[in-house]
Amino acid sequence: MINDFEQRLAFVLGSRLAAPLTGQVFAPPAPAVGAAPSFVVGVTAVRPAEGSFLTRKPEVVPGSPDPRRILRLECDVSIEARAGQNQARDAQVQALDAVLYALGTDDFQSGAALTDATDRGFFIQDMQFSQGTLPVSPGAQGAPPVGITLVARGYFWPVGQAGQTGAAIERIELRGAKLDIDLDVAAAQLIAGGPPVNVSLRVRPAGSLEITAAGAAAAPIGSLAVTLSPGRGTLGGGVAGATGGIRIVPLVNDAAAVTYTPPAQTIEEELVVAFDNHEGGLAGEIGRFALRVRGA
Repeated sequence: MINDFEQRLAFVLGSRLAAPLTGQVFAPPAPAVGAAPSFVVGVTAVRPAEGSFLTRKPEVVPGSPDPRRILRLECDVSIEARAGQNQARDAQVQALDAVLYALGTDDFQSGAALTDATDRGFFIQDMQFSQGTLPVSPGAQGAPPVGITLVARGYFWPVGQAGQTGAAIERIELRGAKLDIDLDVAAAQLIAGGPPVNVSLRVRPAGSLEITAAGAAAAPIGSLAVTLSPGRGTLGGGVAGATGGIRIVPLVNDAAAVTYTPPAQTIEEELVVAFDNHEGGLAGEIGRFALRVRGA
């Protein structure tokens, strides 16, 4: 992955430089110094890119329509200028001027210059100049090389890695409700150890939308999922959900009905109202109501 990036950067940068620097950019191992100045391009440090939302999800990258697992990396890229045979520091600095100017184009800074539809093992999103070293006496003992450092950020993966495929989404259901839900229950009948009490719910829906390959169309909400917290009493009505504490009740004309059987002791618990997830469970919660059970 890293070497693929080095090789591609060396090739594209070398093609952008005018003679005698054309094609004189190499990834390690570089050939021996020739008559003209040349450059060695290499990644000297790699770090995880700054974390962001959903950083672990696969991405669609060049070379495959299927999402692939990628690494999000930030790389320090060193470009070292080498003087040609019998040349001095001025030749290195002039050559470095040409490289800096070439790298200042928008397509290099955005990474677009390195990207095409080919699976190259990387996708650079941003590449910026970081710093340079220009020792007055490059040949002195311990002097750093004449060169610059770039910081490149992007996605990396092994060339040819298979994409991840899965079942196509056939249907999306969007449901919404206004904040106010009306609850009708005879509070006087909520007596510890007492008989079941009828509870009526009225929802004021904002709408339900079903999206398929045929397009979008309005659809009924269908049913609600209700449960108790902490669940001392018992709910009835509708059908049992995926767990014993959940009931799936039909929503007819924006209204639903359940029964609540109080526990043997006094308690205050909450009736939780949500959309059902079509698997016997709760989807988005849309309301909670306090049920206060008093002593006989």
